[in-house]
Amino acid sequence: TGTSYGFRDAWAAGHADGKTIVVWVGRADGAPRPGVAGRTGAAPLLFDLFDALSRQQTLKPADVQPQTPDVDNRARLRPPSIAAAPVIKYPVPGSEIFADRSSGRGVALAAAGGEGDYRWYVDGVEIPPDNERAIWRPATAGFYDLTVVDARGYSATAKVRVASLQ
Repeated sequence: TGTSYGFRDAWAAGHADGKTIVVWVGRADGAPRPGVAGRTGAAPLLFDLFDALSRQQTLKPADVQPQTPDVDNRARLRPPSIAAAPVIKYPVPGSEIFADRSSGRGVALAAAGGEGDYRWYVDGVEIPPDNERAIWRPATAGFYDLTVVDARGYSATAKVRVASLQ
C-alpha cells in the first residue's frame, strides 16, 4: 500500500493466483482526501476485487478460427487515419505576451494542422471569430489556457501569460 504526500493518492497492489491488481483511489483533480491512506482507502477494494475474481466461473477458451479474413475486407480493418491534431503557432505555448488594449486590435491567434475550421477557447470560453480570424482581447494580465479545436474535435492547448495591458 502507499499514500502520496498530502493524502492526494492512495494505492494498493497485490498478486494472487497469477493475477496482479493495482488499485488507485484519489481525485482526478489532485485535491487531497485527508485521512484516506492506501491501507484504509485502496486495500479494502483490492481485497474485494480478489474475492470477486475467485468466485468467477472459469470460462472455456474461444475456439481458434483458422480462416483468414477475405482480402477485400482489409480496407475495413485498417486503423483510423492518424491525421495530425492542430498545433498552436501563436502565441507560442509557454510564452509571455504583451497585449495592447488601447489599439483594440487584440491578439491574432494562429494554428496549423488539423482539419477544417478552428474553434478557439480561452479558459474554456469560446472566442467568436472576427472576420474569419480568431482575435483574443484579454481583459486582464495573468495566465490563460488557450485551446484550439479542429473540425474533427482534435485539440491543442497552450498556457500563456499576458504580462501587461497597455
